[in-house]
Amino acid sequence: DVLTQLLYGARVSLFVGFVAGALVIVIAMFIGFVAGYFRGWVDDLLSLLMNIVLVLPGLPLMILIAAYIPSHGIGEIILVMSITGWAFGGRTLRAQMFTMVQQDYVIAAKFAGEKSLWIIFREIVPNMLSYIIANFFGAVIGAVLAEAGLEFLGLGNPSITSWGTMIYWAQSSDAMLSGQWAWILAPGLCIAGLAASLTFINFGIDAVANPRLQEE
Repeated sequence: DVLTQLLYGARVSLFVGFVAGALVIVIAMFIGFVAGYFRGWVDDLLSLLMNIVLVLPGLPLMILIAAYIPSHGIGEIILVMSITGWAFGGRTLRAQMFTMVQQDYVIAAKFAGEKSLWIIFREIVPNMLSYIIANFFGAVIGAVLAEAGLEFLGLGNPSITSWGTMIYWAQSSDAMLSGQWAWILAPGLCIAGLAASLTFINFGIDAVANPRLQEE
């Protein structure tokens, strides 16, 4: 029934969303931090790469990559999202790194002879926690929506139960025309509810971790 599919599908959708979101934020952190910290030709090269990925339309690019992958399992969907979804977060974290590098405590750490990786992960990252978490939750929401979109278009594995495949089978079976509105409405509401929930959690974490909001 619809409730059983909804519960089983939640496991797949949440797994894809959080794993893909974690991979996206790791790639975005690496590229954004390296570009923002070292600057120069490194920043120029990585910024060019980010601009190229940002210019390419996300959903058509995912559809193109997914269409040419031989198998359409969960791992392949996560891989497609990781390849296409990191550029915006990388651009945001790069801009924040530009600001953080100019802070007095970072300059003092450089003069003290601290290594670059130590400065980035011990001095800068704790002060960018709210931005990192915000980008992570944004990546999770984007991954859940992208998984539902790819499954709806038939580019996933229809034998796996997820919120996306529920919508795919409901559409294929003309659920709305036959009066089975819960089959297509329930997963859509769950996806929307998950996106809203993660957004509110992000607001709460930002209120705790962002020093500017604490001062206000």
